[in-house]
Amino acid sequence: MLLCAAAAGHCAPGAAATRPAEPWPQWCAAHPGAAVHLVVAGSLAHSWALVNADLPLASRAELTAYARHQFQHFHGPAAAAWPLAVWAQGRCHAACALHGIDLQQLHAQARAHDVLVLSLQPWWSVALRVACRIRPQWARRPRQALVLVDASVATWVLCHQGAVQSVSQRRLGAAAGEDLLQHLQAWRAQDGVDADSMLLLGCALNGGLATAFAAQPGAQRGAQQGSLPAAGADSWPAAQWVQG
Repeated sequence: MLLCAAAAGHCAPGAAATRPAEPWPQWCAAHPGAAVHLVVAGSLAHSWALVNADLPLASRAELTAYARHQFQHFHGPAAAAWPLAVWAQGRCHAACALHGIDLQQLHAQARAHDVLVLSLQPWWSVALRVACRIRPQWARRPRQALVLVDASVATWVLCHQGAVQSVSQRRLGAAAGEDLLQHLQAWRAQDGVDADSMLLLGCALNGGLATAFAAQPGAQRGAQQGSLPAAGADSWPAAQWVQG
């Protein structure tokens, strides 16, 4: 699902980015001429981040080719056509593959109503910047984890001294609340993160998943209602999905 849409021409700086109430074609029809930043849920993208100073990935093209090979290895031939977003931060290299949206169709539906898509980004990359604004004390910790939970996927982003160290995603099954608790326990034990260094943001939660989420220390309850806290236009990452 499209998690958030911030209409650049319709929102004042600092306005909240909200989850569209209708499917994308209907949203475009209701906002003709808009320029928008889009954020997609974890269920529509596969993400990974790797800290390795020895990888010979000096250029964006080399990183894209390496990421493409990794996604094809783990997800099969279909991954050859997935749009990729890649970036590097120091020793960390990261990539996101967009598998749940037809990018050409999305742009065609936007053009039909003169809607300009300025960026299309994974939730976790946007949420990192949002988290630093809503919880500056969390951002100052030497080691912290950001946990993003939507209706079907939990994403764990581990950071150390202001740099991303790893990105992990887990599907949530029928017993989503229990699955979330198990994944959190495993991630915290694996990476040595205490409760005070963990921040949770959630969207489209209900039932047992909403209960399990709300019970966690560091849960940002305001994000459960389908919106992210105000980020401001200058806090959107520049990276977009492009055809690799």
